[in-house]
Formats: sequence, structure tokens, C-alpha cells
Amino acid sequence: MRELNIINQIGLELPSLGILTQVVELSQYDFIYVKNKIKKGSNLLLHEDGSRSWDKASLSVYYKGYKLGYLNQNINKIIKQHKNQNKIIDVTIQSIYNKKYLIMSGLEILIKIY
Repeated sequence: MRELNIINQIGLELPSLGILTQVVELSQYDFIYVKNKIKKGSNLLLHEDGSRSWDKASLSVYYKGYKLGYLNQNINKIIKQHKNQNKIIDVTIQSIYNKKYLIMSGLEILIKIY
């Protein structure tokens, strides 16, 4: 019979919520300047953005100071609720996809809430 050696890995906590979504309005901001520099797994920052009068909970997505776009309105509300509860929010790039014959690509991000 085989024996299993199970090792507890301290410090590895599963997120309470994980959201996979896309960044919207990529063509209107700085994505074109960094699209060849960003990589899968890169960390992103979310900032509250009061410039959108129609979306009170708007969150913009940044990569190293470059504004990439926004989260969609439904995701904004969920993230904002967790942010107000002082939960840790980790945002990383899940995938970058290129469509043939199109200048702009798509950006899929993973949001983990702990």
C-alpha cells in the first residue's frame, strides 16, 4: 500500500470570489502603447473613476501607469461592494487575444477577492 505525504502549505488561501471578465473600451485609452509589453500573469490596478457620470461605481484598469480601459458596469458594482468591505482584490491578466486583421486585441483579466 502506498502512503501519501500531505504537506500543509501555509499562506495559500483560496479566494472567496473569482471573476473572469474583459476590459472594455481598450481602443480609447493607452492599450495600444503597451499591448506588446504586457504578458499573461501581469498585475493590474483598479482605480475609482469619477469622470463617468452615468456610472457611479466605475473602475478603470491600469497597467504600470497606463490606463487600459474599464470594467463593465455589472462587475464594477460587485467589486465596489467587496472593496468597501476592505477585502483584498488581486487583478491579473488571464489572456491576451489577437484577432487576425484587427489592430486592437482583447484583454481578459482575472479578479480574485480574498
